[in-house]
Amino acid sequence: MGKLASSKDGLWQVQGAFYSLEICGHLVKVYAEGTLLATLDIRSAVPQTLDDNTGAIPDAEPSIPTLQSAEIGEDSACFTWENESSLWHKTYTLCCDRLRWHFSITLCGKGRVDAVQYFSGDSSSQNYGSAYEFSEGFMTATNMKNLSNYRFSVSENFHGYSEELVPPLFCYVFRTEGCGKRLGLGLVAQRGEHNFHAFDYRVTRSSKPYPWTGFWLETDQAGHTCVDGTWTTPEIYGFVGEDPWEILADYTAIYRSLGIARPYTNREIPRFWRGPILCGYIEQLMEQHTRGVHWMKLANAEFYEELLQKANALGLAPKTLIIDDKWQTHYACGVADEEKFPHMRNFIQKRHQEGLKVLLWFKLWDAQGAEEEYCTYDDAGNRRIDPSHPEYLKRLRENLHLLLSSEEGCYDADGLKIDFGFFNPVGRKVKTHSGKYGVELFYDYLETIYRISKGEKAYALMNSSPCHPYFADICDQARIHDYDPMNRNNKEELTLRAKAYTTALPEALVDTDNAGFASRRDSMRWLLQQHLVGVPALYAVSASERCGMTEEDFRAIAQSWREYNARVDALYE
Repeated sequence: MGKLASSKDGLWQVQGAFYSLEICGHLVKVYAEGTLLATLDIRSAVPQTLDDNTGAIPDAEPSIPTLQSAEIGEDSACFTWENESSLWHKTYTLCCDRLRWHFSITLCGKGRVDAVQYFSGDSSSQNYGSAYEFSEGFMTATNMKNLSNYRFSVSENFHGYSEELVPPLFCYVFRTEGCGKRLGLGLVAQRGEHNFHAFDYRVTRSSKPYPWTGFWLETDQAGHTCVDGTWTTPEIYGFVGEDPWEILADYTAIYRSLGIARPYTNREIPRFWRGPILCGYIEQLMEQHTRGVHWMKLANAEFYEELLQKANALGLAPKTLIIDDKWQTHYACGVADEEKFPHMRNFIQKRHQEGLKVLLWFKLWDAQGAEEEYCTYDDAGNRRIDPSHPEYLKRLRENLHLLLSSEEGCYDADGLKIDFGFFNPVGRKVKTHSGKYGVELFYDYLETIYRISKGEKAYALMNSSPCHPYFADICDQARIHDYDPMNRNNKEELTLRAKAYTTALPEALVDTDNAGFASRRDSMRWLLQQHLVGVPALYAVSASERCGMTEEDFRAIAQSWREYNARVDALYE
């Protein structure tokens, strides 16, 4: 077997199992099956945040990096370059093995990192960016109105964040016409280094001195990473595979094999975790028009008693009930509104006697009812919780004890439906007690809730929506999130989301969430197929004139649930 890399006439060639590279100076050509996929300019701008947090200082790099070393082994090759930019001394590192390659930048200097613009080239040039041959991009970032199956045009900028999968898999997959292989470029950060909110695809267009189009990939540290000495950026991993899902699985495997993603250790799955789930959210929305009462006011004991009575009359047999928005007085403190639930503990104990477990809807980030001292503000002026503030953490611990403990005076709930992950504070002006930001701040928030909750009740179910392997150890059940009733691809859209979750979090159960309830055909196609994807869930049990669903439709769902329950019950005999 020959060495992984060889050199001839100043050109380095790397031959992996699925990819090959040609390295000439500061340019890295990436091939698959002999087809050129991209020519990457290793120069990567790292602008600094201005002291007043109103903008950034550009990072120009007109000079060419110098190759300092090439360490070649049988199964590895590592190249390093050095260069000076207008803001930093930079060391670029590209390491390759038989399966893939990875790239990072080490900065030497002082300043706050505003962004890392991987493969941007010289950002002061008109023709900056890296050359590409791919025609289509794929990323799991989505919102409720998404109809693109996560595909986007590579001629346009793409915002690599999500309203539903929070955060998404930070890995782009690119398709090149005429080539059977795909190129994946994934962002991999060490623990504690996910101080960014998004991972964006960016493009450059220029007509001078000749037509030019280029691309680069960008994180948004927004000044929340401070350098005083040296700092190494998160890495870009390069993958080649048959399809996007193969590459995303490889991306997840990197997080696990490097120990960045901690293993999920809760191996015993209580029966109620597998549902089916009954939630009142869409029933609240529907009934507000009938009753002439705002839907939030319907999050009360009487309404949820009626919801269960309707479900029982239809033959539905849920194992879990979710009390949804807004059972509490304020979002920032999980205390039941006594006008709605005067005896929350009694309500939940009655459900336990009926063989049901109860989850309470829990809204993240919202500062409603919170003291000013443990809040922060984003660049748009939105007030948000700082989940790292010691006083908030004290309050959070007290709240979770109230919600989950079986001690006298506590509610004795069985878990949380954790929502609004996308509500996190974004921008340069955000200030947190821990100094953390973006994904890292969100991870700490969810981990704190998870660990405290498990300390209160070991079997408590933590239902949340992170779609990234970094969160593997703190998600019992991944909720694939809301569906826009304006759409008519319920089954396809939510099945695709579920595939993203099972790729990112292989051990987590999948909460199949709700239907649109605006079109009978679209809703029923999903509601009768949920058991093939994950845990069935139903958010309304009333016939709707708008939707056209009938009592017979709900009885069909009930039959599907009975068959599902029989199969799951057999696992616990």
